[in-house]
Amino acid sequence: MLRAYFPEAIEFFFPMIAQLIDWQSPPVFLDKEFQQLSPNAEVGKRYADQLVEVKLRRGKSLMLLLHLEIQASKEKNFEERMLTYAMRIYDRFNQLPSSLAILCDSNSTWRPKEHLLTAPGSSLEFNFTAVKLLDYQEQWEELESNANPFAVVVMAHLKAQEMKSKDQERKNWKFQLVRGLYERGYNRSQVVDLFKFIDWILVLPEGLSNSFWNDFKAYEEDKKMTYVTSVEKIGFKRGQQETQKEIALKMLKKGMSVEDVASITELSISEVERFANDRVQAIQSQEI
Repeated sequence: MLRAYFPEAIEFFFPMIAQLIDWQSPPVFLDKEFQQLSPNAEVGKRYADQLVEVKLRRGKSLMLLLHLEIQASKEKNFEERMLTYAMRIYDRFNQLPSSLAILCDSNSTWRPKEHLLTAPGSSLEFNFTAVKLLDYQEQWEELESNANPFAVVVMAHLKAQEMKSKDQERKNWKFQLVRGLYERGYNRSQVVDLFKFIDWILVLPEGLSNSFWNDFKAYEEDKKMTYVTSVEKIGFKRGQQETQKEIALKMLKKGMSVEDVASITELSISEVERFANDRVQAIQSQEI
């Protein structure tokens, strides 16, 4: 979602930064350059970092170091790592990036924002901007009236955290959030993209999933906008599982544990173990 709707993400989370950017010039994701700056980084383990080049309204370029914290626990040495990345980017591009963090964890007391280095006669204070999705819980009415797609992303994330063990309430909120996509007036592409995100993050057990699909199909037919259910359910489900498999394989390749991969992708441990075994066998076949 961050890459597909990057301007909307910056406008939603960091509006003061967004006002400085010339969005007529498309943002450039510097994946290879960032990998060269941090070849040993555990990208995918607890976070996902993006280095993006944008153009300012005054014609100059700006580097955005965007960090997405996806685990529910405080990360050790997070502030130091943000400083390290910023200094490496400065050394590579001779430009200090705008360091931005989106914290998706559920720890209300963890509020990283600065890192201070000191030595006799010298000191260096590094500050960065961080937003915490948990804080949006108090702005629910504003989220409901906000047309930015990331308002929906945040709402779905908050409900996924809140309804972890409440399947029926999760199903009700899932339907309410999906129905809101049509009421907000999104086009077909936006509805499908956001539906896939909601469907991925608000997973339901088989029985409630079938009930949700029946309710959702009836709703789309009533609205005469079959954006999603025009695709066969089994086909969509198969495609979703394939996407989760691809994500799982990438995480396993990064060295993540089977348990962590299962937790993040919401696949079963047995499924992830099967993917891991298939990957090992494929590597062994190539070596032979």
